[in-house]
Amino acid sequence: TAWTEITYKPMLLQLVARVSSRVFMGPELCANEAWLGISKEYAIESFVAARTLRQWHFFLRPIVHWFLPECRKVRATLAEARVIIMPVIEERRKTNRQAREAGQSTSKMAYTIGWMDDAAKGRPYDVATAQ
Repeated sequence: TAWTEITYKPMLLQLVARVSSRVFMGPELCANEAWLGISKEYAIESFVAARTLRQWHFFLRPIVHWFLPECRKVRATLAEARVIIMPVIEERRKTNRQAREAGQSTSKMAYTIGWMDDAAKGRPYDVATAQ
């Protein structure tokens, strides 16, 4: 048989995005292609933005990041992530709240995001940046 040439970078990015989404978020999002796309974009964009930001003096970074296109792109990707992730999180919270009110045991979210929810103890936090 002949050798088949493959481009491993896209395949590897897809694998990492799917596995990390499963660990962090659970089964709902690890199969969501829009979420996986955002996850891959964020990973790449955040490194590019960090590299660009490091070119500036640390004293200026809190101001400069608002104007750098690379940092704007990261913020836009995070906004897209929130649109996808928040309905899933809210549904999980609602289900657990209803179970508690009915005196039933709540299903522990056996994913990293569930542990973060437990650790937050009701305090607000940004789920998109936490993932």
